[in-house]
Amino acid sequence: MFEWIAKLFGKSRPTPGVGELEPVSTKRPPDEVLLDILETLPREGISRWPVAAATFDALPSDRLLDPAYSSRVLKDLFVAMTTVDADVRKTLALSQIALIHFPAMRSAVASDLGRAPGARPVPLALVEGVLLMRSGQFDLAFERLALANLERNARAVADWSEKLPGETVTDFVARAAALAAETLINLENPDLRFWGRTVMALPLNPRAVIDPEAVMMSAGDLVLELHRAAAVAVTYERSERNRILADADRHYEALFRAHHPQAEDCRRMLRRIEKMFGILPEEQTLEA
Repeated sequence: MFEWIAKLFGKSRPTPGVGELEPVSTKRPPDEVLLDILETLPREGISRWPVAAATFDALPSDRLLDPAYSSRVLKDLFVAMTTVDADVRKTLALSQIALIHFPAMRSAVASDLGRAPGARPVPLALVEGVLLMRSGQFDLAFERLALANLERNARAVADWSEKLPGETVTDFVARAAALAAETLINLENPDLRFWGRTVMALPLNPRAVIDPEAVMMSAGDLVLELHRAAAVAVTYERSERNRILADADRHYEALFRAHHPQAEDCRRMLRRIEKMFGILPEEQTLEA
């Protein structure tokens, strides 16, 4: 499904082996077992994730047509995906299976059927973006997470998002960019076209960003890792590598200008510092 994932992990949809599964009591329906497992993931750690993936994969799809049940599954998935400290390889199976079932869950929770009086709607763009992030589809994740940020005036997003000191809502665009950079670090001879598209998907709309500083920092790390990866890539012509890097640099500059309130002043100051220490070639035109 995703070429860079297949190259890294050897198959596009890793699933646990039979020996990794726990015996499930025949007296309990699988939908209840799934909820129990999902709820324990934040406490029991990454070792339980293969079991969660296998249980979810075996769940009858018609069970997800229940809005109340799908809403609870999405909430538990969101908590697990946003609290786990693991790389993409370890979260890939569960997130991909959840994405396969996501259209059914989205349709269910988007309806008014079964919704409790006064219940807040599920922030679907936020949940989908986190699932995409945890499956390594960072370019698509940026788009959905940016949309979630645009909808952040809806209280549901704040209710589902992890709070930081000072009551600041976590910017998952920044978290996705940081995870993308971490993932790229661990790749050998990565697909530069994919990672170029990933950088180009970073949102430029200031309203689509909650924490501009965090986004600029994590996006900068991602672009730097793209340059490092391009230096060792062996499957691309130099001209294509240069084009991908140039596009990424231009997009990051546009992102910096869009999200930094004093972007032009900072850029001018940096160039003065570069000129002072002789970092730039003499023949390069510098701004005053």
